[in-house]
Amino acid sequence: MNFKALFILTMYILSSSQMAAKNLPGRMWWEHNYSNYCDQFERWWGDINAPSRVFMRNEIICNNYKNILDVGCGFATDLQGIRFYNLPVVYTGVDITPSFISRAQLLKMNVSLADAHCLMFGDKSFDIVYARHLFEHEPDFKDIISEFIRVARHEILIIFYKKLVHTPTYAELTVTNYEPLWDVSYNVEDVLNACAAHDRVTNISLHNIGDFEQALIVKLS
Repeated sequence: MNFKALFILTMYILSSSQMAAKNLPGRMWWEHNYSNYCDQFERWWGDINAPSRVFMRNEIICNNYKNILDVGCGFATDLQGIRFYNLPVVYTGVDITPSFISRAQLLKMNVSLADAHCLMFGDKSFDIVYARHLFEHEPDFKDIISEFIRVARHEILIIFYKKLVHTPTYAELTVTNYEPLWDVSYNVEDVLNACAAHDRVTNISLHNIGDFEQALIVKLS
């Protein structure tokens, strides 16, 4: 490994550690509850035919994307869907929860431990960067959107399980099963403006998926 590569890796490790420490409250809930609620997590997230997962696969097909980064991949259910429907796309998943990554790796899935705020990939590494049901548990979304735009080549796709609201953004650190967990409802203008602030953004659109979910598509130059 040359000096430049070693320096970049060192800075990534340091920045990831600092970011994880900064956001620790509410971010370890999934790890601490994994052993008792693993099956319930799967029911919450839905199977490969959950409407928003179908939406994601259609986006890949319609745009002929060749690779995807799934941030907050959980058990890599979306890779299972890609394999089942035989889509010609290379999948990479990352998650901050060690138990999720360990489980997915046992099934030979291309996943690794990473923080959405500081991804270990180069600029424009993936045709599409995708996150499903992640942002409602992250109060500092602007940093994550910036990082998604950095590593995406053509598009970022964010699935919210709660539609964006016209009231002010509201973030609450609730205590569930004796552990803190962020519950965030995002103002639509806050999110759209955060995306539009980036020079590479060429188009932003919102799409309702059923009664509750909403997809944010951000196209990039």
